[in-house]
Amino acid sequence: MPYEAIIRAVTTVESAGDMYALNRQESAYGALQIRQIKLDWYYNETGIRYRLNDCFKESVSREIFVYHMNQYSDVDTGIKKWNGSGRKTNEYLIKVQKVIDCFNHK
Repeated sequence: MPYEAIIRAVTTVESAGDMYALNRQESAYGALQIRQIKLDWYYNETGIRYRLNDCFKESVSREIFVYHMNQYSDVDTGIKKWNGSGRKTNEYLIKVQKVIDCFNHK
């Protein structure tokens, strides 16, 4: 699957790999911590409607993430945009890159 290492790293950063992670404060669901705004965007882009609870399914979360990543010409921008916008996205990218590096050195 494309982006496999990135998915593993983002999942580690977002939820420590917990497919059933739920951040009630941010209403973020699943291992990739998907929010309603991302589901709304995905629906507008694809016509496929998912509910937040669907994000507990690995296949659904991966589908949305891969679609997201395919919107960007470079991987770093896709990773940063997964986190949102603003200056914290650079810190997020560094975290994800460190996890990828860790995986590559095992």
